[in-house]
Formats: sequence, C-alpha cells, structure tokens
Amino acid sequence: MVFCEASLDLSVIEDFRLTKKQAHSIIKDAAGAVTKWRKAVKQLGLKESDIEKMSSAFEHEDFVKAKKLM
Repeated sequence: MVFCEASLDLSVIEDFRLTKKQAHSIIKDAAGAVTKWRKAVKQLGLKESDIEKMSSAFEHEDFVKAKKLM
C-alpha cells in the first residue's frame, strides 16, 4: 500500500476482499517499516543532504495518518 494515496487505498479494500480491520493492519505494518527508513539509509552510508531530498517520499500527511494506526 502506498501512503501517498491512503484514502484511495481504503476505498478499494473490498476489491481485495479485505475487511477494514485487515486493511488497517496492513497500513499499520507498512507504517512501522517505513518509520525506520532514516536509520536504514544512514546505515547504508547516505549523506544527510541526500536523505533530506528523499524525506518527502516517506514523511507526509498520509504517513502521519498511517502512524496513528500504530
């Protein structure tokens, strides 16, 4: 599930035969993994300037909503 369109993803859960509870669980799991992205890329040796360029892909309004499910 891509967080940039979390509201759209929830609108199609029936297409995937998921309950709302199952969809929320998937979002919660993905949010938990994405939460660790900065630590992971730092361990890979990326420069702070490159990390900041990438941050908008991981840190945005839908991600904040997803983290609330955690």
